[in-house]
Formats: sequence, structure tokens, C-alpha cells
Amino acid sequence: MILRDELTDWLKASLHPEDFLDDFCYNGLQLEGKEIIEKIVFGVSFNQLFLEKAIAARTDAIIVHHGVFGRELFHLHGLFKEKVHTMLN
Repeated sequence: MILRDELTDWLKASLHPEDFLDDFCYNGLQLEGKEIIEKIVFGVSFNQLFLEKAIAARTDAIIVHHGVFGRELFHLHGLFKEKVHTMLN
């Protein structure tokens, strides 16, 4: 078990996202979830199938290489809206 904020701090300290300011995606917490994390799944991309499997596995947090939002991208429509809707529910 780990607290969400502790996990976020550990990831920042371990991965040094400040070294990658030119990345397309924001590196860090993009959608805040549960405060207490007991089960984490890891994946390459945030997509509907991955998200559905994470939910079926009763996951508390997901960590992906290709995040939800790009640095300049914040449009919720179509399939992207459905993925975010699934995650928030």
C-alpha cells in the first residue's frame, strides 16, 4: 500500500520528469485517482482496451508511457472522451 502523493513524489524523484520538458506529453500525474494505492498496472499507451482490463483487475492506479493528455492537447471528444469517461467512472 502506498499513498497517491507518495507514489507521485517517488516517481518524480526516480524519473526526473523535469529533464524532459520538450516531450509531447506532460510527464506526471494527469488524472488524480484514489488516495490509497494497493494495485498498480503499467502499460505503454492509454487506450480503451488497456483501461477496461485495468478496471476488470480492480486496479487503483495506472502508469503509462504515453499519457492521457499532450502538452497542448486537451480536447474531450469522440473516442478520447469515452476513454476519459471510463477512467473517471
